Amino acid sequence: MNDKKRESTMLSDDEAVRLWRKLFRGQAVTLLTLTEAEAVLKSMRAGSDALKTLSRDLERRRSILGASP
Repeated sequence: MNDKKRESTMLSDDEAVRLWRKLFRGQAVTLLTLTEAEAVLKSMRAGSDALKTLSRDLERRRSILGASP
């Protein structure tokens, strides 16, 4: 993917956190939810503080479910 296209599909930290909350709000966490969460992470700017925080949260949720990455 070229850099311009990648930049246009990148989520801001605020957008990513909003989507994250929607994914995990009041519903059972499934493997599909974890896959969707991974897609949110891949759409974020590398190195952002929110990316680091959400990545740790995803790992915690995976360990609770016993799901591997």
